[in-house]
Amino acid sequence: GSAFSIVLAQFASEVFRSKGNPKISVFLQISHIIILIPSILLAINHSFKCLYIVRALVKIQIIIMSLCILRIKYRFRIFETLKNIFPALLSSVVMGGIGFFLLKVNDSWLLQFVYIIVCVVIYFTVLFLFFPKTRKEILSLQFFNKIKNKFQRKKLEETAEKAEEINKQ
Repeated sequence: GSAFSIVLAQFASEVFRSKGNPKISVFLQISHIIILIPSILLAINHSFKCLYIVRALVKIQIIIMSLCILRIKYRFRIFETLKNIFPALLSSVVMGGIGFFLLKVNDSWLLQFVYIIVCVVIYFTVLFLFFPKTRKEILSLQFFNKIKNKFQRKKLEETAEKAEEINKQ
């Protein structure tokens, strides 16, 4: 819920401010609070499960309203935005599903740490296998370039050492 809120609703807020309309952002946040407070007050009386489900649904409200205003007022291409987050969304769903299954198998504290590492590996594996554009973006990050340069330097040094050995013979 929070990740989508940051990627979609907070992004929309930044667009409103950059276009000189911060009042739209304030309006959306006030409408969110107007819906959120009564919803939470009603959900508290039922159960914690009801509370977090209601909270997630209310978060969807601000996202939908933000996207609608972006589309109507600024002719923003909502489909393009959703298309851009699809690789991360699919990877998250696969990772979450496997993580959920792993917890059902065994949920000891030690294994939970192992499962976190497994989930990270699954997330990036899905991104790398099914989304070449995203793979290219990730591999172009400075972190990976540093690693790549280290390996290339090491390989170059090994090649130079072999060449020196051949020249000595």
